[in-house]
Amino acid sequence: MSNDRNFFTLLLYAFGFFLLWEWLRPLEKLTDTGGVQYFVIFIAMSLLISFIRIPWWIGMMVKAGYILFALHELFYKNKQVTVSWVRDFGSELKENMGLVLTAQWYELSDLFRSLLFFVLLWLMTYLLRYWLVVRNRIFIFYMMTVIYVTVLDTFTEYSGQKAIIRVVAIGFALLGLLFFRRMLEREQIGGSNRLLRKWSVPLAIMIAASLFIGFASPKAGPVWPDPVPFLQSKADYIRQGGYATIGYGEDDSKLGGPFLGDSRVVFTVKTPARQYWKIENKDIYTGKGWEIGEGLGIREFQSGEEFSFDMITRPEDPVREAVFDIKTAYP
Repeated sequence: MSNDRNFFTLLLYAFGFFLLWEWLRPLEKLTDTGGVQYFVIFIAMSLLISFIRIPWWIGMMVKAGYILFALHELFYKNKQVTVSWVRDFGSELKENMGLVLTAQWYELSDLFRSLLFFVLLWLMTYLLRYWLVVRNRIFIFYMMTVIYVTVLDTFTEYSGQKAIIRVVAIGFALLGLLFFRRMLEREQIGGSNRLLRKWSVPLAIMIAASLFIGFASPKAGPVWPDPVPFLQSKADYIRQGGYATIGYGEDDSKLGGPFLGDSRVVFTVKTPARQYWKIENKDIYTGKGWEIGEGLGIREFQSGEEFSFDMITRPEDPVREAVFDIKTAYP
């Protein structure tokens, strides 16, 4: 029974390792982080230490020793480990701790950032062990991974098409195995190794069939418009003073310079014939943009206010009706 449990736990740790690995894959492409393999090895080593259950103080010494080795390979590869290196390393840690206490986050050195990242991975492996072995639940971390990959795929240059397939396969396998383990513990059933093989076959078939159907089936178009152009245009509008975005805006006092597309729809009109709608008039050009003069006779009205105006028509002209659907509200 002990061997069965050890094999089952090792299987959970293996899937957990691959799921946590997906958090590290985008780093090299989206950041200037190098040596990602050292972080991956640290995750595998931490989970292996948890699996073999060595005394906690020995595991802590092994992890700390590996972190020092990895930092040396990343930042002091051409410098031998001597007393002077230890002194320099300690002084850099002391200096960065002072920066942390004064909240000067952007001044932290790359070595100290890497050290903090190792500590974060240390905590993540501990939480992963707690979720897998103690709680027998992984749904929250699995959903966090899915959201992480999809957000990066949507808002960055990282392509998550293959990553989301791997995450779905690993997540479904973990969810199925943990459900099986909870059922065995609840019913107090022995011979889990034999039952695991019987359970794994239909689970693997179901996961493979789900991925194949999802990959091969036709994809429907998006229900909602892509929010990325709107969010990017808003961010660039704020960052560049409000004059670098193509699209309708009330402030035309500063024009020119680099511009970005804005595909938002302001309003739609249903009419019996094709018509041209002018939204606003401005009559003074300042050399940088357009402004409204006092003599233009502009009449303003608020959104939702009844507004009537006289149209110059001939008696024989038919009366036509236009129905507006306001998509983007302006004052």
